[in-house]
Amino acid sequence: MNVKSVEAVDTPQAPDEGLFGFLVDGIQMSLRSGDGPHFTYIIGNNGTGKSRQLARLAGYFGDRDDSAAHVIGCISNAVYDRFTLTNRGRIEYLGARTSGNAVFHAAIDRQLSKIILKGILRNKSVVRRLEQSLAMDFMFSIRVPESGKIDLQKLVDRRKLKNAPISSFLNRNEQIIVTGFFGKQVRFSSLSTVQATVLQKFLDLNPDVRIFIRRRDGMRVTIDFDQLSTGEQNRALTYAKVLAVAQEGALILIDEPEISLHLHWQMGFHERLRAIFGGLKRYHVVVATHSPVIISEGARVDSSDAAVVVLERDEGKEAPDLTFRYHKFGEISSHERLVLKDFNTATFRTISVDVEIAESVLDALEQPDAVQDIVDKLESMSGKLGVSDEDKENIQAALNVLRNHAPTMVVEENGQ
Repeated sequence: MNVKSVEAVDTPQAPDEGLFGFLVDGIQMSLRSGDGPHFTYIIGNNGTGKSRQLARLAGYFGDRDDSAAHVIGCISNAVYDRFTLTNRGRIEYLGARTSGNAVFHAAIDRQLSKIILKGILRNKSVVRRLEQSLAMDFMFSIRVPESGKIDLQKLVDRRKLKNAPISSFLNRNEQIIVTGFFGKQVRFSSLSTVQATVLQKFLDLNPDVRIFIRRRDGMRVTIDFDQLSTGEQNRALTYAKVLAVAQEGALILIDEPEISLHLHWQMGFHERLRAIFGGLKRYHVVVATHSPVIISEGARVDSSDAAVVVLERDEGKEAPDLTFRYHKFGEISSHERLVLKDFNTATFRTISVDVEIAESVLDALEQPDAVQDIVDKLESMSGKLGVSDEDKENIQAALNVLRNHAPTMVVEENGQ
């Protein structure tokens, strides 16, 4: 994210508005410049408002006539999300909720079918990219009734028909096309544009459609989509939803993509996400996440075009203010240092604390005027989750050195 025009972002901002303005400016700049792609990862403790920022961004860019975003994809697989449950204008809600805060699991196959069809109708190569990314083929089936008689009028949601005959929604030729799908497993990527268009119309009437997955391994086993693990389902749904809105000028907002994902899938998230967009350049992805693995592995493959925005609250106050700071992916030196710095956590037997102490002392030698800032940083590190008693003793020893010898450091720096 190009943020060179934003000054003093490491200092506390006005609650919420400073952060929101910062995000808006960065997104507007990147979508208009076309020198992307650009990614922004928002992290912070629960309650800092990551999901709410995504919802606000959707509303802001969706409601403005001068918006640089051509489409806003609001993506979530959680039972609850903060997005508005609606598609309007440029906003496309691709969450899990279908009404209120409910999730009807029987509708997931139909939702995924619609998402894939939408991608096919925009660019048929989309579904092939999805299949390649996930190493699985996507197929659908519409069950033949036990009676063996196919009466489309009786196989759809009558509330959708509104007492009208099926012929008012599908003409005779379209009904023949739909009837030809019954009792078969049809691969989405084999559909013609005409077939995909007709199937999309039919799915709007809420028929019982099932999705099947054929894994691209040695056995090429075919299983029901609902028999996949929750992680496999969420992974497929997330990438399919991204593909449904992947285009030039897209703003993609993804809330907690790591839900149920195995560590290896988290590691590959950023790289696969970027691959899904193919050769597109002008788009911006904003991800709210709790996963340091997603971020650190993203930094490994993509150091220049992504940034991490860290939301923080001063819990020591009765009414804590929201502040934020940011840094580029290129400034992430390692996964453990990322966890210590941005997630305020020292993992078990990590060496990141020792490295931070050593670098702080060296920085004090090289920058004597910054000793007080370095002391403040070390003091705050003692309060991070997971810092051991031994680490705290080492931090205290370093603090004693800095406090006792700070004047000497100035003298030595001046060559006296």
